Amino acid sequence: MTQGPQNEWAEGRPLPVANLTGYEFDSQFVGDRFAITVATPPMYEMTTEPLPTLYVLDQTVTFTIVAGCTRTFALFASGYFPQLLVVGVGYPLAPLTHNVARRNRDLTPTAAPFPAVEPAMVADTSLGVGGGPRFLQCLIEEVIPGIQARYRVHPTDRTLIGWSLSGLFGLYTLFHRPETFKRYLLVSPSIFWDEAICFSYEEAWAKQHTDLAAQVFCAVGETEESPDRNWPPPSSRAMEEMLRSARMVSDLEKLTNRLGMRGYPNLKLESVVFPDEHHLTVFPAAVSRGVVRLFGEADRG
Repeated sequence: MTQGPQNEWAEGRPLPVANLTGYEFDSQFVGDRFAITVATPPMYEMTTEPLPTLYVLDQTVTFTIVAGCTRTFALFASGYFPQLLVVGVGYPLAPLTHNVARRNRDLTPTAAPFPAVEPAMVADTSLGVGGGPRFLQCLIEEVIPGIQARYRVHPTDRTLIGWSLSGLFGLYTLFHRPETFKRYLLVSPSIFWDEAICFSYEEAWAKQHTDLAAQVFCAVGETEESPDRNWPPPSSRAMEEMLRSARMVSDLEKLTNRLGMRGYPNLKLESVVFPDEHHLTVFPAAVSRGVVRLFGEADRG
């Protein structure tokens, strides 16, 4: 077989597909170290107005999806989609199991038993659970001020993006400190946590308030509580039962229907069930749809 010329490859500079900057800090509220990644939008250096900010949780698996999607829209939908600063909130490089344990600690609002999910490391509770209130204080008093001190951002136009457990954390924030974020994009939130305690949060808010000022886009994959259609297929009877009992689709529909019936004058709510999507595949579709619904020309303001 004839081989082509063997050209020498020289190491070059990374392509400017995104302007990324990383930070780390020790949180006095959580008692642990966090890693923050910031993606500035394409026109950041050519604009002067303060920018809306997206705070993306679960950044190890979600940040690049959100940053890439919003960058594409900012480049090719000029005039219909704004320049957005994307902030990923996560942890420094460490063994995977340790960062999974950190995630489970920080994104759960109460100390409750973790469901028997697979693979087993996903349910690592070696650092405990129920740290959501402390993590919320970390966001409010450490992460958000740190970003505002370093970047030209709007003082109140913030969006929280969460998936699965971080979607659960988003609901906890919505019903406890909703003013922290103007917009919420919550994908497949784990409403099942602690015997669906989110319904109690929603009811408590309704008893004490006549309004809930927020723009909320929720999404879930159609097959998430159908084990026979799940991808990847469940590997045990126990996992099949967990998928059914989690009621990912049913509980989100129930919660958003309740919210819709409250008549809150300043709540803008949309919920979408994506056909043929699973828990692992729905996030990219939901982000693409969600940021357009939250920031497209018709919904800006």
